[in-house]
Amino acid sequence: MYLKTFELRKLYCEPKSDNQAPNRVLEKLGFEFIKQSEKVPNWITFHQEVNEYVLNRNELKEEI
Repeated sequence: MYLKTFELRKLYCEPKSDNQAPNRVLEKLGFEFIKQSEKVPNWITFHQEVNEYVLNRNELKEEI
């Protein structure tokens, strides 16, 4: 629904790598793992490892 409403072709998500719950949910929803990298969310926080996932609209099983 989100992809259709905003006419997106790709949706990216970057959960913290040591947080297992969101990483498992993204994989079950069809997001594809791209890579693990170190990022800084904003100027007041520390570096953290994140997993990068992408969901391609044209690869979804459901018709959008």
